[in-house]
Amino acid sequence: MYQDPVNGYDLAGTWWGSGVLKKATHLVAKHWRGIAQTAVTATAIVGMGVCAAVTGLLCLAATPFVGAGVGAANYSLSGGKHTAEGYSMAFAEGGLVGSLSLICIATCVGVAIAGGVEVGLGAAQGVWDYSHSNGSHSFGGYFGAGAAGGLSNGPYPVDKWFTGGAE
Repeated sequence: MYQDPVNGYDLAGTWWGSGVLKKATHLVAKHWRGIAQTAVTATAIVGMGVCAAVTGLLCLAATPFVGAGVGAANYSLSGGKHTAEGYSMAFAEGGLVGSLSLICIATCVGVAIAGGVEVGLGAAQGVWDYSHSNGSHSFGGYFGAGAAGGLSNGPYPVDKWFTGGAE
């Protein structure tokens, strides 16, 4: 039995890592379809994220079509007999998932924009009120008034948390 611990190999197969490598190889060989499907899905998600970042969310309109393509690709990677009906069902399911994703993304973006506008209007109102108040004004005062106005007018009116809802 030849062992060379200095160079980290063992021709007899008794190296501690040889069992781990054999198990990993076996798992990949046994589950390659699921690994490939996960890779297809993850690639589509990352690709859509990059595309959305580069195009300013414009390519999100293609989400249903990308979902349909991913559904068909994942069906082609699945085991068993493949039929035209199976491909069309996978295409339709993927398109439905893509459409639902688009609705979710649009809703989340819309809520975030609405909340940001609401906070911004509250901050502007706070700064306006401070600028029209009596006395001397400072940068810190403007900053504090803007922060207080944004917090009080935001989606979660923080000032009402501490006053029990009283005005």
